[in-house]
Amino acid sequence: MAMGRLMSVASNTRVIAQAETRRLLKQSGREVLLERGYAAASVAAIAAHAGGFTTGALYSNFGSKADLTLEVLGDLQNEANAALGSILENADSNTTRVRLVMAWAEDVLQSGWPRLELEFALAHRDSPNTVSTEAGRSRTAVDNIANMVDQVLPQHMAVMPARRIAELILDVCFGIAVRRIVDPSVTVDHLFDLINELVSYGN
Repeated sequence: MAMGRLMSVASNTRVIAQAETRRLLKQSGREVLLERGYAAASVAAIAAHAGGFTTGALYSNFGSKADLTLEVLGDLQNEANAALGSILENADSNTTRVRLVMAWAEDVLQSGWPRLELEFALAHRDSPNTVSTEAGRSRTAVDNIANMVDQVLPQHMAVMPARRIAELILDVCFGIAVRRIVDPSVTVDHLFDLINELVSYGN
């Protein structure tokens, strides 16, 4: 019995240690990928930044840099959606919502996330599995934006279906993100001028 309890404790300790190793590697991956971009963020740099882990530790926990990056991108999207949803739910007027969303969008542009998305997509454009995963995340983003459009723009005032508006917003956002990589002076101002017009029309 005592031996069994000792083995159970040892097993639980290993599980906890492995979970902590994975957490540290994932957090390190996020920081290094956002700072350096996908191409420049080597597996060795991510492992070292996590606290001196070996590259083998990263591969055993995530399989590849691509798989780690997919998890990081998924986390970034979920966090961004949650923050945006909170703004839309808690703001006391559409004017306040637009102002807060504009600040949120600027933070996203400055975070390194758009560059990481673009570099990753280009690096793996010939991988069917990765393309499928990225396409699924894109469709999820459209769905989320469409739901938000429905919240702030009454259907009877919308100039087109909410999903179509969402697709256009996402397309413009990607365009702004790409331009921002080339020219850091590019802002989201023009997009939000348009959104302000739509919101004003809806009111």
